[in-house]
Amino acid sequence: MGLDQSARDSSGLLSHQAVAPRRDDDVPAHRPGLPHAEDLAAVPWPLRLYSFGRAGPSCKRILALQLGHLGDLIITLPALRQLRAVFPDSHITLVAGAWNRSQAEASRLVDRVESFDFFPEVARNWDGRSVADLDVFRKVCEGHFDLAVDLRVDFDTRHLLRLVDAGVRAGIGPGARYPFLDVALPYDYAERTRSDPTRDVNAVLGPDRFQSRMPHQGDFRHETDFTITDTHVIFGPYLSLPAGEYRARFDISLRGSGFGRRPARVTLDVAQGASDVLAARLLDAGMIRRGGKHGLDLTFTITDEVTPCEFRVHAAGRPLRAVLGFGGVKLERVGGPPAARVRPADLHVGELMSLLVQLTADRMAPAPACLTESSATQDHARLSRAGNSGPVIAIAPASNSDLRDWPASHFATLVRLLVERLDCTVLLLGSRAQAEVTAHIARDSKVEHGITDLAGRTAWADLPGLLRSADLVICNNSGIGHLAASLSARTLAIYSASHQPTEWGPRGPLAHAVMAVVPCSPCGLDRLSECGHGHTCMRELAPEAVCELAERLLRLPMPAAGTH
Repeated sequence: MGLDQSARDSSGLLSHQAVAPRRDDDVPAHRPGLPHAEDLAAVPWPLRLYSFGRAGPSCKRILALQLGHLGDLIITLPALRQLRAVFPDSHITLVAGAWNRSQAEASRLVDRVESFDFFPEVARNWDGRSVADLDVFRKVCEGHFDLAVDLRVDFDTRHLLRLVDAGVRAGIGPGARYPFLDVALPYDYAERTRSDPTRDVNAVLGPDRFQSRMPHQGDFRHETDFTITDTHVIFGPYLSLPAGEYRARFDISLRGSGFGRRPARVTLDVAQGASDVLAARLLDAGMIRRGGKHGLDLTFTITDEVTPCEFRVHAAGRPLRAVLGFGGVKLERVGGPPAARVRPADLHVGELMSLLVQLTADRMAPAPACLTESSATQDHARLSRAGNSGPVIAIAPASNSDLRDWPASHFATLVRLLVERLDCTVLLLGSRAQAEVTAHIARDSKVEHGITDLAGRTAWADLPGLLRSADLVICNNSGIGHLAASLSARTLAIYSASHQPTEWGPRGPLAHAVMAVVPCSPCGLDRLSECGHGHTCMRELAPEAVCELAERLLRLPMPAAGTH
């Protein structure tokens, strides 16, 4: 059920399944929507340059999966409508259960509907395995797709995306759990599961809470074919429980034959410490099959509230073609209220699917220029182009946080280097409150010509035009950086270790961020006074390195007229 590392062959036993190949010429250099990171050699710390500009990957063919039942399809329709709206010229193929085919075609939201029955038509009959052979799924999804998206919130079908040849794979779930997803909308059932018995005695302990020796570990089930045997294959999770009587219901299943020269024998137990077994039960294949549908119970009493207890599964024997499955333990206090499976959800599943479509659209579109300025502000900005014959470089040396600010002395050195190497005009930008900082930079740069201090002398209404007309904007992690990037201006933002550019970087077609790769990054601090490393991330990021990056970025072509 929801296996990520394997799929089942036609016999229902476990078999390894490789990920469908990607076409190298269709794969972007980095995951969609995320900045491209380039490591640069520097002293004393290497630098990392983030480039936020990107060309959106081709999206001519889209594969959408919705393998649930009628209600699932109906709830998905707004997300499908949104998918069609954001990719109006794409050919969209929807794969749905056979019982939903006519409804999907009647929606007229997709170009083609294919059938694949992953679930049975009657949901309660599902045993965790695909009803139809996965070779049928491969044939249905034959060929290359630019985008494959699983429009299902539950994780049980997510592994099917591994079988699709797609340039971009999108789905709901943690990226760490599904590394094959290029676009992953974060969502984790564990955040909603009531799984802490120290706070809530009634709990559902999923298989991920246990130490497992079972070779096949999916999201909802761990499985073993008895190649690992005569040992505890499940143990944990070491819980300290309040005194009282409890019932532990083990989710255990057995497929295939349990017989052979050494038939299957499974022991369930609850133990405290190394040897104090509170309850135990020995099972053969028949007992597991008879009790597996509703779980297998152990009742035990806790008198020692200090010593943690664990729930264990011991597998023995070498049966022929048998698979033992473990789906967790449901723990409840005898005489207490029934266990609640999950906490109330914050979002409707339909909203989650629509959010996934929107995230995918954002990631696959070219880096946006969010703002434009009127021709009047552009003309006003061009009046500032005076002085030297080289490019105009706007520098905003202050943010609203001393932790994010590159040292003013470094900015002074940078100004001198830029003017000497590029014969450029430097415009210093800032608010009236930051005028003292810019004045010190102008004075300490020892530049006699080619520098204009505009701090406190530029109206907010004129700022967009000034930034847009500059050949390059250099700044810290600040509002000026985000504004310049959104205007399609060449932007180089200098980041401290407090914020990661992948999370807070300036977004725009010519936006870049640079930071020193120091051991204490990311620190997440708010104030310079909290830093115990002397602001190493900014202090040791040399002006010479930033100047070289500025020269490199000035060689980048500006976007064509009308693209911003």
